[in-house]
Amino acid sequence: MDLTELLEMSDRHRQQQKPIQIGCCEAAGCLSVNSLAVHQALETAVDEAEMGDRIQVKRVGCLGLCGQGRMVRAAPSGDLYQNVTPTNAAAIVAEVAEQRSLNPDPPVQYADTNHPFFARQLCIVRENSGTIDPEQIEEYIAVGSPHDC
Repeated sequence: MDLTELLEMSDRHRQQQKPIQIGCCEAAGCLSVNSLAVHQALETAVDEAEMGDRIQVKRVGCLGLCGQGRMVRAAPSGDLYQNVTPTNAAAIVAEVAEQRSLNPDPPVQYADTNHPFFARQLCIVRENSGTIDPEQIEEYIAVGSPHDC
């Protein structure tokens, strides 16, 4: 594969992206507390809300606070949710679709991204963890700069 092919792959992947991304952590810590059920519930909630053209649910790597897992991050808002359960899925989808639920039941929990645990982190090797699907090379190529190859 040459640079031209990488650039084309990157462009194709970016064009296929939906405007709203919901990343469900599927690293070991979150998987051990059944984040797969959360992922499935989020996909179901997107389908039921008929938002599949605007919202993409995808697996992502570690979101950094395993003790509060199951973690979910919304983009482009950057909202980070902790202790997510399948019953929170519809409320999260409504919120990220700008149909904010005033009193979700059960309530969603936000992670404090200003907490010293996060504030002092400088991710270098894992800079895209929590953003890209670790099993999709196309996502890595799309967020990286093939010009650096």
